[in-house]
Amino acid sequence: MLERLRNNWQLKLLALFFSVMLWLIVVGVEKAEITVKVPVEVFGQSPNLVVDGEVAPELDLRLYGPRTLVRGVAERRPVKQVNLKGLAAGEHVFRLGVEDISLPPWVSVVRVSPSEIRLKLVERFSRQVRVSPVIKGQPADGFELEAVTFDPPMVTVSGLQKDLAELDWIWSEQISVSGLSQSTEKLVELRRPAGRSVLVSPTTVKAIISIKAASI
Repeated sequence: MLERLRNNWQLKLLALFFSVMLWLIVVGVEKAEITVKVPVEVFGQSPNLVVDGEVAPELDLRLYGPRTLVRGVAERRPVKQVNLKGLAAGEHVFRLGVEDISLPPWVSVVRVSPSEIRLKLVERFSRQVRVSPVIKGQPADGFELEAVTFDPPMVTVSGLQKDLAELDWIWSEQISVSGLSQSTEKLVELRRPAGRSVLVSPTTVKAIISIKAASI
């Protein structure tokens, strides 16, 4: 027993010294209590379901500990994830613990607000809508834009039934025709409707831009 203690006693003593010093530093540093805004993200729900209503955008995480460590958590901006995998349609309650949020040693959680959230999962509806172009610029002198068509001309939108009720088309991103003197094709992205939880498929279509000589 004594022989084992004698082995590498210098290293063991040095490790003990640094451990004590680290403990004294942590105990002696200035403490702080800070509220950190933590975004809430949901994931994993069935592709046939969608969240009805607003998800709490963030929770207030009240932390206490050494000021530098607590501020480090605030600067890192941790995220609280809520896993919806395997859940059926209906209302679900989730306790917002912090087990999956990485916190440094000597930092403790004083309060989490809200402590729970309620989410309602409903059936995802889908329908076909046409694509409408957003045109920018003018063709070259002596030419004019005859038409812009898309391939495919229709795309699938899906989401809450109320969000799809009055959705009859999807806008493309801007299509520049500036200086064109002949017909061409471009791949363009489609815009998701603002303020709606709507998915668009496909998200990219081919724009067929027809240019003709200007009428005299």
